Amino acid sequence: QYGKKSTSSKSRSNEDECEEEIDIEVEYNSWDPYLERVVYILKGNKFEKLVIVLRWINGQETVHWADDVYNRCPQKVIEFYESSAIFINE
Repeated sequence: QYGKKSTSSKSRSNEDECEEEIDIEVEYNSWDPYLERVVYILKGNKFEKLVIVLRWINGQETVHWADDVYNRCPQKVIEFYESSAIFINE
């Protein structure tokens, strides 16, 4: 289950589906150790659901459906939301 992970993702340049090869060894079910961070989350007219841009530890950025990211690297998604949240003290 280890080896180069091929992922289905959306190209950032033309938003067409494509296959991308991630140049690091990834265990299939857990991406957390191989990710630097979640860059941003997108929802727009061209997407039927949320997509998430990930930056891997090798510097590569890839785009994935949110459902896949939630399942494979939940801690990075939580870190993104925590860093983006605005807390109001009353």
